[in-house]
Amino acid sequence: MVFLQLCFGLSGFRASCGSLRCTIGAQFNEPEGVILSPLGRHAYISNAGSKSVTLCDVREDGTGLLENCAVTAGMFDGTGNIGLNSQGTLAFVPDEVLQQLFVCNVSLPTGRLSGCIPSQGTGFVGPSGVELHR
Repeated sequence: MVFLQLCFGLSGFRASCGSLRCTIGAQFNEPEGVILSPLGRHAYISNAGSKSVTLCDVREDGTGLLENCAVTAGMFDGTGNIGLNSQGTLAFVPDEVLQQLFVCNVSLPTGRLSGCIPSQGTGFVGPSGVELHR
C-alpha cells in the first residue's frame, strides 16, 4: 500500500491534511510531487525514480483513495512537480535531467496526458517544478 500526504487549502491557508491511499495499480517510484486536477478528480504524481508521471482517479466518496493508477505518456528523464492550467487541459512537466519543460495535452474527462512536447523555451537549468497562479 502506498500513502501520500496531501493538504487542501483555500487562498493559501491550509485547511486540512490527510493521506491518499492507493492499493491497486500503484506505480510510484520515488514520487517527487502530487497535483490535483482543477475539479479534484485526478491526481498526477511525478516519479523521479521511474522517469514518469502516474495518473490516478480520486474516489468521489471522500476517502481520498486513489484508484486506477497508470503511467501516462511522455518521454521524461527526471520529472519534477507538475503544473496544470486553470482549465486542466494542459500539463507542464519539468525535466531536470533533459533541462526542458514539456507541455502535454490533458484529455478531459479521463485526465490522460498525450502529445507531450518540449517547450520552445531556452535557458532552463534543472527545472524542478511549475506553479501556475490562477
